[in-house]
Amino acid sequence: MANAWLRRRGMIRFWQRRAIAGRESGTCAGAGSPKSRCEERLRRCGLGIVPSLLLVAGSANGFSAGSPICEVHSLPLVEMSPTLADPPPAGWYLEASRLVFYPSRPLAIRLRHPDPTKAVRGVLLWAKSSPTEGAGTFELPANGRWQYMPGSSNCATWAISHTDGLPKMQSLLEWRWFPGATEVGVLRAFLIQDCPQPPGGCRDQQGLTPLLILERGIFLDDFEA
Repeated sequence: MANAWLRRRGMIRFWQRRAIAGRESGTCAGAGSPKSRCEERLRRCGLGIVPSLLLVAGSANGFSAGSPICEVHSLPLVEMSPTLADPPPAGWYLEASRLVFYPSRPLAIRLRHPDPTKAVRGVLLWAKSSPTEGAGTFELPANGRWQYMPGSSNCATWAISHTDGLPKMQSLLEWRWFPGATEVGVLRAFLIQDCPQPPGGCRDQQGLTPLLILERGIFLDDFEA
């Protein structure tokens, strides 16, 4: 128990040292938890401040067959569109089957919108344990609609993206994430919302979910906590 506490304190200090100053707005998401509780998790884990890493490795032409980058933290992603739709997509969020994880025990991760008729053309989903390290592994669904980053070894299996630009209803937006031996998992998704096909496609329909913060659980006398 003491070792787990020390590891978590070390991760908190790591985030506080390495994170870029400038708190993001709307960075709380969870499985129905009040925002105040999520803000407290951010404060305790040192995650109220997050980095803006943009690892561009390809042109916009490749996005319909999967994202060539690992993560996005600011909009617009100009490689796709220099401007955002007016109004831009809003309301999308990530939810997990639970907010506490245990190494190698999978969690269900879902991309949701309050309007069940909303769909997406593309998704980039990633998980980080630190500003520079990915967290865990996403399992590829058997339907063939998802893949690891094409042409990029930087993302490994901690990021997943679409294989085509066809509309995807929310019933398809569910994945299994296997956490690694880390203290904190930070998940986020960049998406292109489906739209009536305008000139130039839906590339300006860009959206970002709030951060989903997951913490590693501990065992107390063989009980999960």
